[in-house]
Amino acid sequence: MPKDSVTLALDGEVSLSDFAIALDSLNKLIDALGSEVAKGTKIDWVIEQLEAGSAVATARGIPQEDKDLPIVETVVNAYELVGKDLENGNPINFSERVRNPACKIVGLVNGRIPSVRFETVDREFIVSSNPENEGIRVNDGKDMKETTHGGVRGRVQSLSNRRGLQFTLYDLLKDHSIRCYLKPGSEEIMINSWGQIADVEGIVRRDLKTGQPISIREVKNVRIVPEGEKGGWRKVRGVAPATPGSMTSAEAVRAVRDA
Repeated sequence: MPKDSVTLALDGEVSLSDFAIALDSLNKLIDALGSEVAKGTKIDWVIEQLEAGSAVATARGIPQEDKDLPIVETVVNAYELVGKDLENGNPINFSERVRNPACKIVGLVNGRIPSVRFETVDREFIVSSNPENEGIRVNDGKDMKETTHGGVRGRVQSLSNRRGLQFTLYDLLKDHSIRCYLKPGSEEIMINSWGQIADVEGIVRRDLKTGQPISIREVKNVRIVPEGEKGGWRKVRGVAPATPGSMTSAEAVRAVRDA
């Protein structure tokens, strides 16, 4: 999978104004990184994927000449370095032109937006709030993510097969968006999965503090979970017949209501 895209994700209740600030800051951040690590190369960054409901934006770099594709990867690698410094609470090792928009994105983290993620096809970095200290949580030299082989159940949405198959899974517990990346050549396992509840198996990365899944990489299996037919619950009527002298359902409802 080509390393030519960057993703910014905001969790929680994201207002339109906050999302606009995040997108503007992402644009300035990528532009500044290109000026520093890809001088003299013209790269157009286009929206590859935009998920307003979960405030996730992915931009892909397109150089004017194909020979400059490796330089796009250099910019993406620099984006990872910025994310790593922010997650670790270290000074960003770039110019003020890079630091300003990066810090503006982090400044959006508050009670309504508990965390932001800087993500590429290879890695992700989290900057989250620390309710205990009412500030930004840093890792204090420890990795904030746990990587294990496992699975997550959720609803498959935002399926994309442009330049590598990716999709977003919304977990059933908190409706949290989880970015998923398939191994090359395994596209067939996604057939008819869009919009379905599924168990997605692969390399799961979780936030160590919350246990919340962040991403699933090298997806090996997607098993659709049957939801049953609409209104199927009605078929259970009469499965447990009332015993002689017991209350009717209407009487039971009234008894609970009047209690």
